Amino acid sequence: MSLRDALLRAGKVSKKDAQKVATEQRRKRKRKKGHRIDAKRKSDSNRRHKERLEKQQKADRLRVAKAKEAFDAHERIVRAKNIIKGWKQEPGTRRGVYWHFVRSDGYIGTLNLDAELALSLQYGAAGIVEYPDDPANIIVVRREGVVKLLEFSPSIVKFYLGINAPTDPLVNPPILRRNQKQKN
Repeated sequence: MSLRDALLRAGKVSKKDAQKVATEQRRKRKRKKGHRIDAKRKSDSNRRHKERLEKQQKADRLRVAKAKEAFDAHERIVRAKNIIKGWKQEPGTRRGVYWHFVRSDGYIGTLNLDAELALSLQYGAAGIVEYPDDPANIIVVRREGVVKLLEFSPSIVKFYLGINAPTDPLVNPPILRRNQKQKN
């Protein structure tokens, strides 16, 4: 038997007052439950919000990393172009020596050079490079330029016989592709 029932029997409290108190207690309980539910909803909402923020931050970091990588690649290309322009060696007018090298696509490329430029290639005073944006554009560059290009973009250097040269055919033999016409 509850206190409310005892007070009702004793006549100390009217039935109307007991119902008001019971109603008020019920409302308080519901409010408390509502607060618990609201707190749970709030914590779930906060958790979801934190997950979204973390996901967004991760996506932002990836986007920034890709942008930086693209910028660095562009900067390497511009730097390579500047070095090639600065150290380019033009062949003379009396050409007649054909110089063969392996291109980036694996086929053999040929340059028609003068004797002096061919000697500079033979003794490591110059090298053959592909222009960064246009691999069909082959340029002879002096040794100083080739050494600078080897520091940050060795893939565009196609022939160089200097000290520790990665394109030395005796140290690193090239992979050749045969022409399709020759196979048939």
